[in-house]
Amino acid sequence: MDEAEVGEGERIPEGLNSAKVAFGDYLTLERRLSPHTRRNYEHALICFFLWLQHDARGMVLKPTQVTRLHARSYLIEAQALYSRRTLRNHVSGLRSFFKFCQKRKWTEGNPFHNLTLPKPEKPLPKFLTEDQVVKLLAQPESLESKQGNHAFKP
Repeated sequence: MDEAEVGEGERIPEGLNSAKVAFGDYLTLERRLSPHTRRNYEHALICFFLWLQHDARGMVLKPTQVTRLHARSYLIEAQALYSRRTLRNHVSGLRSFFKFCQKRKWTEGNPFHNLTLPKPEKPLPKFLTEDQVVKLLAQPESLESKQGNHAFKP
């Protein structure tokens, strides 16, 4: 068998799949990462490998064939599919994978190293309504009346 099935007729080449399996074992046994982290990193790998199969027309069969151009192209296309947080998590998993491959001498470089990522989203602060402020300011009075004057004394 030269390919691994990952879903509805989708397959990734055995060279990439065997590296994914070894990486999963490394995450669990050596790095002792949580099962959730392992699952998320493996999901990121599968998404990237499937993208490679479509973008590179099946020409990338093992980690050594992944280039920085592949990494940048994936990042650009993935921005339309994922939130910034998810994209950052995917790239974190892919960086870890290629760092793992470098340590094993399976690749010479890490195509995801020093890639510029979109900045994380910063939610706007939530403000209190005027009614909420009035209720908040009235709160110490209600505590004081129920518990006596000692509630706020040092």
